[in-house]
Amino acid sequence: MNIYFLIIIFLINFFALSGSIAWSIFKLDYEPVITCAILTCSFIVSSKELHKHIKIFRKTINLPVTLMGFVNSGKSVYLAVLFDELQKSNQLDYYIFPYGADTIKKILKDTSTLNSGTWLSRTCRGEDFYYQAFITSKNKLLNKKYLLEMGDFSGEIFRYFNQENNDIGTSTWLHDESFFEYVLHSKGIFFAVDLEFFITKNKSDFYSNFNLDDILNMFIATIHIIAEKKGVDNNYKIEIPICILFLKSDLIETNKINKDYIVNLSERLLKVCENRCRFFAHFFISSVGTTEEIYNQEHIPKTPLKPINVTEPIIWLLDRVKI
Repeated sequence: MNIYFLIIIFLINFFALSGSIAWSIFKLDYEPVITCAILTCSFIVSSKELHKHIKIFRKTINLPVTLMGFVNSGKSVYLAVLFDELQKSNQLDYYIFPYGADTIKKILKDTSTLNSGTWLSRTCRGEDFYYQAFITSKNKLLNKKYLLEMGDFSGEIFRYFNQENNDIGTSTWLHDESFFEYVLHSKGIFFAVDLEFFITKNKSDFYSNFNLDDILNMFIATIHIIAEKKGVDNNYKIEIPICILFLKSDLIETNKINKDYIVNLSERLLKVCENRCRFFAHFFISSVGTTEEIYNQEHIPKTPLKPINVTEPIIWLLDRVKI
């Protein structure tokens, strides 16, 4: 039974009972006593039914979210700062706190590392970590409860996109990985795009065989495979929220580049996401703050960290997630 229908029945019974009792007292007419008794029983039943459904409605809902991106794109730093910021924020429509000893220790360790002026080490294969946080809506009547989980996966998975090993045009690569099952069961997907590669063309060993079009094609292919695996045909859209995180956005200001320039470079990817996803957005994010304030000549994080927009994607997702 729909909880909103139960609320309406509850209120009707309440006002009917109250009115009947008041009228009986005013008229000194005790004939409605039987009616009052019936209304009282109905009121009690509807109250118990409403309470039962509210308890069910308030049960904790698992909310796995996948963060996908390439090596050195800034995923680990983003997750560490994100979960630290979530527990400190009081401006949200939700109460959000880390859940589990492993997550708490991971946040403390990684934020301490960043605050000491040291970048986090690269996440290698087999070192995947799952951050968890308990989320409660501030709506007291229908406060939903979520257990948010975000996996920090190694970016080396995308080595399988290398055209020397696999044809990007085939569907034999990403979905063969075990973690892709996690992707398919996620309630939301975040794509981490490394703006350092976009802006500076700085190529690590991983990027040595790729150009910008290759990077965009890999994300586009991933969108199509997710749609295919979820059975979404051309007449429908992917129902789960998907967004693109342009990480290291502090480099935009440092290099005096307009955000529209990045949007234009990414237009193919953004258009595909808009066409294939019911809920889609993109965010410019800096996990540590503006370049002038947090980088010194050695290009290391400087304290205090001043993150920009790190929590917005999660709040955007919570407002649109379909359970």
